[in-house]
Amino acid sequence: MSDNYKKYYGQLVGCKIVDFYMEKDEDALNDWPVFILQGACALSDTGENSDKVRLVLSQDEEGNGGGFAFIEEVVEAQEKLREMRKVYEAKKKMETV
Repeated sequence: MSDNYKKYYGQLVGCKIVDFYMEKDEDALNDWPVFILQGACALSDTGENSDKVRLVLSQDEEGNGGGFAFIEEVVEAQEKLREMRKVYEAKKKMETV
């Protein structure tokens, strides 16, 4: 990952999604998915603290229409949960014997 992307998207770390809506745009083919974020990342364009910021998904950097985000399963977390569940079940079984 380039440092520019890490710096740009990294500013969202620590934010909390507090709202979501689809914004209609008559000129674009697709509506815009808009997330409202709140938290430490909420800085205005001037760099001053702001209450909330909008995260708008676009199909490209020029803003030629609404985009799509893939919400994918976090495989490592799921594997850890399965392992923890196995350990818990084994301990529970041993206690009943």
